[in-house]
Amino acid sequence: PVLSEINKNRSDQDVFQSATAILASSYFSIPSDIIEKYRDSGFSDKEIVLVLGLSVRSGQPVENLFTLNKEKGQSWGEITNSLGIAPGDIDDMIASVSQNAVGSPQE
Repeated sequence: PVLSEINKNRSDQDVFQSATAILASSYFSIPSDIIEKYRDSGFSDKEIVLVLGLSVRSGQPVENLFTLNKEKGQSWGEITNSLGIAPGDIDDMIASVSQNAVGSPQE
């Protein structure tokens, strides 16, 4: 069902937005209106997925990570470093979170 939902969209941006929404709602139980709030605040879908991965890896709440970037002015590199996550680990981390989300959604 996840892939068929994503494939309903035609553009790469639509596919990524669908994937972000499915990942957020299925694995993290974050409603789509909250994802829209993050988008409306200026965060890209890539940043949203990054923050979801950082949250899983660090145990920090998603909202705290967005606050560090938006209100405290920290770059994602600074935030990642402060969490003790090496820059090279980010792609693997996001891939792992995405794979886990598809395989084991929260109820």
